[in-house]
This record gives sequence, C-alpha cells and structure tokens, in this order.
Amino acid sequence: MQNFYWMARYQDSELFDVDYLREKELVEFNLGGKPFIVYPISLGYGLLYYAASFVVNHIWFSKFLILLLLPLCLIYLFKIAQIAGSQLSGICLSLIFTFFMLASYQSVSIGSGLQRGFIIPLLIVFLYYLARKHFVRAAVTIFVSGLIYWPIFPLTVLTFSLSLIKPHPKYKFAIDFDVRKIAPFLVSVILSLGVLIWGLTVNSNLVIPRDTAVTQDPMLSAEGSTPLFISFPWLGRAGVFDSGIDIVNFIVLAIFAGLILKLSGRQSLRRVPVAGWYLLLSGWIMFIASFITFVGFSSSILYQPSRYTRAVLFLVMILFVGLNWPDFLQKFPAWFRKKQLQIIFFFVSLGFSLSLAYFVFPSRLLLVPLIWFLFIIGAGFVTLLGGSSWYWLRHNSTTSRMAGLLLITIVTLLTGFYYINNLGLKFINPSQAERNIYEFAATLPKNAILAGDPIVMSGIPLFSERSVLFRDLHPNVNSNSIIFIPEYFEAQYAQSPQVILDFCQKYKVTHLVLNMTQFDPNFIAGQEFFYEPWNSEIIEKLDQMPLTKFMLPTVPPIYSSEPYRIIECTPTTFDGIR
Repeated sequence: MQNFYWMARYQDSELFDVDYLREKELVEFNLGGKPFIVYPISLGYGLLYYAASFVVNHIWFSKFLILLLLPLCLIYLFKIAQIAGSQLSGICLSLIFTFFMLASYQSVSIGSGLQRGFIIPLLIVFLYYLARKHFVRAAVTIFVSGLIYWPIFPLTVLTFSLSLIKPHPKYKFAIDFDVRKIAPFLVSVILSLGVLIWGLTVNSNLVIPRDTAVTQDPMLSAEGSTPLFISFPWLGRAGVFDSGIDIVNFIVLAIFAGLILKLSGRQSLRRVPVAGWYLLLSGWIMFIASFITFVGFSSSILYQPSRYTRAVLFLVMILFVGLNWPDFLQKFPAWFRKKQLQIIFFFVSLGFSLSLAYFVFPSRLLLVPLIWFLFIIGAGFVTLLGGSSWYWLRHNSTTSRMAGLLLITIVTLLTGFYYINNLGLKFINPSQAERNIYEFAATLPKNAILAGDPIVMSGIPLFSERSVLFRDLHPNVNSNSIIFIPEYFEAQYAQSPQVILDFCQKYKVTHLVLNMTQFDPNFIAGQEFFYEPWNSEIIEKLDQMPLTKFMLPTVPPIYSSEPYRIIECTPTTFDGIR
C-alpha cells in the first residue's frame, strides 16, 4: 500500500499538494467544488477505495479486502468443482487454495490490498462463467478486470478468444461466431480498451520505450532496485516468477501434480475445466509477448512478463491439485507402500549428499540456504500429505487410529504454521525508532516535504501522510531522480550550510531526516549509498569533496529517535553554526 499513500487525499484534499512520486499518474477533477482524484491506469481500483473512504481509512480498507475476496474465491472455486459433480473436490480445492494463499507473498496474495491482489479472484470468477458458458457474465468480468488491474485484461480476452475456436478432425479449426458469445465479448473489449488507452496516455512512460535498453539499464541490474533477472529465466521482473517464495509454492504444487498425473493418468487432466487450460496457454502467450516488448523493445506497454505467469501458473496448479485431491487420497497410500523403499533411499541419499557437500565445501553461505529451501518444500509437502494419512489408518484398531489421527493433526498444524510463517505475506514492521519518526512527521504542517534516509522515506507518505522527495521503494518514479537523489547526498555530506540550503530551496524541502549511521566512516568507505544508477552518480559527486567535518551532524534537531534526527531546513536553523 506504500504506493497508494495518495488515497489519503480522498479524506483530506490538502495533503500532498506537492507530490514528487505520483503526480504524473493521477488526474484531478473538480467535483462539486471539491477535488476528485482518479487513477486512470487502475480506474476501478481507485474508485473502489474512493467509495470506501466515506466509511473507513484506505489503510484499514486494504486490510479488510481479504475478508471480501477470500470468500468470493472459495464460493466460485466450490462452484467450479461442482461442474465435475464432486462436492468433496470443492472442499479439498477450497482448503488447498486457502493454505497456499496464506503462504503466498504479496505478488499473488489477495491479502496485499493491491491491484494485483484482485488477479486471482477475478480469474476464478471468469473461469467459472466461461466454463458454465455464461458468456455475458464472463464478458462483464473482462470489463471489470480491465478497470482494476490491466494485465488481467489480455489474459481474459485471450482465454475467451480461445474458447471460440472449435477444433475439427485433421487439424482444422473453425471460429464460433455465435452472436450470443461475440456481441458481449466485443462490447466489453471496446469499453475496456477505451479506459485502458486513456490510462496508458496518462502513464505514457509505460508505452514509450526507455532511452536505455532494459538489458543495459543499471536500475535493472543485480545492483539495481528491481533486477531484470535474479536467476535466468525463472526469477526476476522478466522471469517466470517475481519472487523466490512463488517458486517454492510452485515446486510443492508441482510435486503433487506429478504424483497425481502418475497415479491418475489423463483422467486427472480432464477434471480441470477446458477454460483453465485455455488460461494457461494465454498466460504463456502473454509471457512471451511481454518478454519481447519489455526485453526486446524496452517498453512496458504489456507490463512485465512475470505478472502473467506467476498468477496463471499458481491458479492452474491449484485447480489441478485440488480437483484431483480426492482421487489422489484414495490411490496414494497403496503406491506409497509399494515404493517406500525407493522413497527412503531417496531421502537418505539426499542427506548423505548434503553432508558430503558441506565436507567438501564447508561454507554456511552455500549450505544453509539449501537446507532452508529443502526444509520449506518438505514442510509444504508434509502439510498437504496430512490428509492422505487418514486413509492409512482405515485398517488400524480404534485406539491406534485415534492416536494416529491426533499425531497427524499436530504434525500437520505445526508444519503448516512453519510453512506459512516463512513464506506468507510479510507486513511492514518498522522499528520503534522509525515509528517514532513517523508519528512526529505526522505532526508537521501538511505542506511539509521531507528528504532523507531512503528506507524511512518509504513509510512517511503512507503512515505520516506527508510528501517526500524520494524513497527506497520505486526510486525511479520521477524522471528527475537521477539528478536530485545524488544532490541530496551531496547536501547530506556538505561542509557548507549554503549547499544544504540551496538544495532545500531548489526542491522545496522543509525537513531533512538523517540516519546518523550514514556518517560512520565505515559506511562512507563502503560506497554503497543507494541503488544503481544513482550510486555511481553519488560517488562521483562525493569524490569531489572532502568527506570530513560534516555540517548536518552538528545541527540541533527538532526531533530525534536514535539513530534518526529530523532537522528543519531553514536559514535560521544554521544561524548559530555559520
């Protein structure tokens, strides 16, 4: 929600009069003598929060959204399972979905309160209507998707289009031109395109190719704020996944999907509605198209490749595993008893291999992450496998059966908690010192503009409702950031008051938030002040000045909470120090 601090203006229009972060992405109208702010690129998302602002603060509404979206998902997942005529599949699907949703990072989590938190719910609703052949409702879902989170729009359009293609023998295809399907589809697409074109016009930076190719952009390098690839081709903004947590969840689901396919064969594929496979194909098509435009042409007109695959792969995997779970529970125990020697051999070999690796390469930096990775995957596997154990207890006596069920319940809950706790949605949890800074900053005048420690600056717009010059989160949103971020660090380490005052006057900065650890000689010697490409510019500026006897540490703060200080950037502040 740190990107949507500006929604505080719904309740107080005097806030963020000068906004360096989002001023070019918002459109302000005069509605009945009062300012009305819209977010064109996600028009429906902004309007939803505007409507909620009459009742509740936007931060609280973002927390409440999961209470609306999760039941919606579960209802429609249950309906999808009923298409196959199995209520048990619906229950299994709902439980598995809830577990992995709680263990999902904000990239696909419906608990983030962000636009992308709507992608899974809207795709579930869309798939149900398409599978049920409710084409008008599916078309309405396409329109709503375009309003809320525009990467959903091409996914739903492609999936709907694929459903109109009718295969015939000898590899021939025909398009279904039934007006009852085509008419609502075209209307929704035309209306959505009108809104999206307006949004892309306002956010023209998404359409216009970058001046620097993304493969050469320092911001997208390993030292940048948003690496293009962390591990090619799986992880990164242009990868299949955007988060390592998504990969872990996918691996756990993929293990079960492989077992299900082995035990149930092609029948397991048929349990997933055809619309689900169309969606999977659409996801890969959009991934390739977005990869070409983003990496090949340095344009974000189709956003980033990972935005498509991470959600689609997650949803289709959940559908496949959940809808086949009852059949898997019946067949797995017999298969396990038959293969238990091979399974035991595998885990013994794995433990031996890890021990040997540590003996040959005694480095905790290599081994500990690998062990953590394997333990996490194992925890997810054990958690889901807990349900299967019930079948193993069928032929036991009542006493041993009850003891076994109790043991299984405890192990399942503990490993499930461990899995979710390590992978689940991470909430912003500032230190007490940062909280103190946020509370004090909220008491400053509404037209205050702060500059300072980038990490602290990330939370001030949301928690303190005050403007900042730049922040650690998405520092590139302002095209002039390559100029004023190095200038800030030049002012921070200045020896002359005039350099500091000139900087504040140039950018209308009223207060500086200093992190005193950044004046430590070891920090300065490390020369890691910020992300690239700003860091190189900062170093170039600082190389031209002596990095001793700094001015700002000697200035009396108006507030301090170690290691942070807030200084008022006015001439009177420096009068006694000149």
